[in-house]
Amino acid sequence: MATSIARVLVKPARFYSEKKVEQESLRVPVLIVLVLGAVSAAAAYLMAGLTMQLLPGDMQSFAAIAGAAGAAGALIAAFLTWAVIAAVFFGISAFFGGQGSFRRTLEFVGYGFVPQIIGGIVSLILIFSFVSGVQVAPVTDPLEVQRAVGQLMQSPLLLLSSLVGILFLAWSANIWIFAVQHARSLTTRNAAITVILPVAVYIAFSLLTLGLF
Repeated sequence: MATSIARVLVKPARFYSEKKVEQESLRVPVLIVLVLGAVSAAAAYLMAGLTMQLLPGDMQSFAAIAGAAGAAGALIAAFLTWAVIAAVFFGISAFFGGQGSFRRTLEFVGYGFVPQIIGGIVSLILIFSFVSGVQVAPVTDPLEVQRAVGQLMQSPLLLLSSLVGILFLAWSANIWIFAVQHARSLTTRNAAITVILPVAVYIAFSLLTLGLF
């Protein structure tokens, strides 16, 4: 498994070329997305705990519950994101006459999440550094909570964490081009269009949300 992960990172074209002659299997992609979900869950737990510190004292007793709910949501979101991205690529590639099963597309896209595990760990370190050092004061007005959370999200460490996520998403997109090419029997050009179009829209939206675009 470690060898496969290393090959998909450095030689994705060769990795998928060899993988496409093997029987379809979701076992390794599920493990990859599970690890990514676990890293995301840890980050969500930290951020949920920080957000709860903004609430009045009597509500902070629910911090553990909120953290657990945030972590569970992040874990589920990882698998939903995997399915949605594969479905989007599958749908767009159909316009280029793509052939091949959705299960194969799902499998190959799953391998492409490996860079985001690395990025997720880097982001988790940044979030932990921020949460460990920041001091927040409780507020009573719900609107003030929303404003305070917005201010926290604009901190340099959290912005850097978001940018790290975008950078490693771009790395995943590069791998997904070869994943879609071989899963759907497309030319490199059509596979690139299939992947870059939705990823570019997502990155532009993310930068807009962060106030950087």
